[in-house]
Amino acid sequence: MFLLSTLTPSTTNLEIILYEIITGVGAGLAMPIFMIAAQNAVSKRDLGVVTSSSMYFEQLGSVVGLAILGTIVNMTLNSNIQNTVNLTSPLLVTALHNVFITALIMNIVGFIICFFLRDVHMSDDM
Repeated sequence: MFLLSTLTPSTTNLEIILYEIITGVGAGLAMPIFMIAAQNAVSKRDLGVVTSSSMYFEQLGSVVGLAILGTIVNMTLNSNIQNTVNLTSPLLVTALHNVFITALIMNIVGFIICFFLRDVHMSDDM
């Protein structure tokens, strides 16, 4: 997210693609780790419940996050569009910059919360 928060109107398409690939790989590698940690924290009997609950809250968080970030884009555009006649590229870049800064803050808060998780050792029985 930090890389995406550094986008400017002069950012090249190659940089944008590389930043998105890095962000996607990072998110893709993190999701299974959280799922395995959640599955390992419960007994075998509750494995299906924790898996489905984890997937549900992941999707719910995505929906809520999208609503929040979409609101930030709309607020940025609405507050600045009154001063301009047409929608310009720097205005869109400002809106996206605000979104990525907010997402970066959300990620940092989530990262800090991870330090307060209880340490549960993986079980050997399958």
